[in-house]
Amino acid sequence: MLNQKITVELHVHTCFSPDSLMSLQQLADTCKSKSIDCIAITDHNTIRGAVAFKNNFPDIRVIIGEEISTAEGEIIGYFIQQAIKPGLSVAATIAAIKEQGGLVCVPHPFDRRRSGVLKLTALLHNLEQIDMIERFNGRNLNDTANHAAFSFAKAHHKATSVGADAHTYQELGCCRMLMDDFSDPGDFLNKLMASQSVTKQLPVWKNILYSGLPLIKRAVMPFLCSRCLACPEAYFNHQAARSQGQTKQI
Repeated sequence: MLNQKITVELHVHTCFSPDSLMSLQQLADTCKSKSIDCIAITDHNTIRGAVAFKNNFPDIRVIIGEEISTAEGEIIGYFIQQAIKPGLSVAATIAAIKEQGGLVCVPHPFDRRRSGVLKLTALLHNLEQIDMIERFNGRNLNDTANHAAFSFAKAHHKATSVGADAHTYQELGCCRMLMDDFSDPGDFLNKLMASQSVTKQLPVWKNILYSGLPLIKRAVMPFLCSRCLACPEAYFNHQAARSQGQTKQI
């Protein structure tokens, strides 16, 4: 119903991302326990997790997204139907998102400790085609990067979002939007401008712990398939796609 408020989590990674151990079932259970109405699944360079979640948990609303590694850093495409291959220029990646009717968001734009942050020159050069700036990321180690992102978005009159950047189920819901229900990407962007947000910065020790858990678990189990252990549905879906030649991206 478009006249009601919904709770939206806009930056979530499942075990279809190589650095996340959150299974689709854990994601669904946590959304229900924390009353999250809508999630954007933004796995690294794939939409397989988002599509699988949408097919298996139809009672939870999903925005299909992808955190794409461009030649100049990461951007997120929301409301897409086909995965966009990594390594393209920022301009080409944005064009591929727009061709699908999607929205372009720049995540954690000023957290310079991350190797995947979009280069400032690329951000400025492509600013006109960027729809949203992630003004608060729950995994930023301090508020400096978040304040810089908010100030930048405000100065350039861009819509802003917040996101947990959740790679574990414990992080879900720490950064969420409360907004009017929406009907399509354009309506979403309009409603986002009038939304409210709830944000919580992870303590440094939790940030380090949650970031390191997937690597630690896989490192101590080299004799087993870590992808299968972390998320069986990710492993088997990927194997099936490979055998059927369905890993094509645009």
